[in-house]
Amino acid sequence: MPSPADHFTQLQKVAIFLIALGQERARLLLASMELPTIERLN
Repeated sequence: MPSPADHFTQLQKVAIFLIALGQERARLLLASMELPTIERLN
């Protein structure tokens, strides 16, 4: 039986994770990512 998480793409899951981290922690994590990756998340 598929789980509810199966309805999201990997990129959507990452975006949800960043939201769950909170603004400050997500900002720190995003600061270490390359621009193309951030643009895909956006």
